[in-house]
Amino acid sequence: NGYDQAMAEFKGYMHAELVRRGITGIVRKKFTGKGEPIIDPETGEVLESPWRSLGELVRAIPEPTVQLVEGLFWAKRVHWIFSTPGAGKTILMLAALMHMAAGRPFCGRYVEQGSVLLIEEDSPDNIISDYVSMLADIYEFDLDTLPFWINRMRGIRIRDTAGLEYVQKLIQLAPQQPSVVGFDACERLVPSEKFNSGELDALIRLFDWLIAGGSAVVMIDHTRKPGSSLEPLEAIDLLYGGRAKSAISDVMWFFSGNIRSKCLVKCAKFRGDFPADFTATFDGASGFEIKNGLPKLSENERKVMEVMNNMRAESLTKTELADAAKLGEKTVQRVLAKLMILTWVEEHGSTTDRRFRPAFRAPGMFS
Repeated sequence: NGYDQAMAEFKGYMHAELVRRGITGIVRKKFTGKGEPIIDPETGEVLESPWRSLGELVRAIPEPTVQLVEGLFWAKRVHWIFSTPGAGKTILMLAALMHMAAGRPFCGRYVEQGSVLLIEEDSPDNIISDYVSMLADIYEFDLDTLPFWINRMRGIRIRDTAGLEYVQKLIQLAPQQPSVVGFDACERLVPSEKFNSGELDALIRLFDWLIAGGSAVVMIDHTRKPGSSLEPLEAIDLLYGGRAKSAISDVMWFFSGNIRSKCLVKCAKFRGDFPADFTATFDGASGFEIKNGLPKLSENERKVMEVMNNMRAESLTKTELADAAKLGEKTVQRVLAKLMILTWVEEHGSTTDRRFRPAFRAPGMFS
């Protein structure tokens, strides 16, 4: 009938699209129908219908997203780090990911241990070697046992399907499944003057393949010099093809200043509640010092924090918080989840009498 024919055409289209994107190898269920299995690149599930309910959509997204390096890198997300040369983005990325690979907190920030691959095409080997040796001395890393690997051969380009497949094979030959794959830098890997979506197509397909396989992506990039316009530019517009790159990114960090004195790191884009900006400084003897800015809070988050800061002596239930803040209980539940991630709120009590109070480090913003 017409429905079966439409489904067959849909599955054929999806298979061709996944072949084009290089992610047909993710097969985790036996397909009982005829023809090739059609796999959802995000979940690895067989696609039985082109449509899903809103409830299915919400349930398919894990909450909260796992933070690989607290407030900096998130699991299965595309991160774009950019600045003018010399700001310190490369050495900070190396330090954070080396700590993640070692399973050690980075400047007081929690990490989720996992292996790292770095495709380095920008900084020469001697510069990266100096950075890595210095960080290993400061933080006492054993570089031979650290699950962090870098490409042996230079000259990698991701401009077409051939380049995409070459990088996929390199990653498949890694000693471990990477939690993070880093790239340095975009203009070397995808040489272009425009960086439009067509030129970035092979890179986009590579990112899709990595995310589907469970890896996060960290891309380093350089900004262009601002023109003569008197209008101040948004950080994203300092990138060549910034809008196209923003469209394929989940998190964008903009570095300004110099890491040796003080570098301001601002979040230029985030899919969700924006993380806090921070300043970073680096000393060759003692390493990094990071000072956090206050996170950007929504109006509902501010209401709940105001209630809690003005009632510091009390522990409140979710219902009591909802009544005091004049919010729905489900809204308060989402707010509390965010505030506990920030470690501004702590919970205690039994499962039948769960209560919440400000954590010791919570700022008294409204008292």
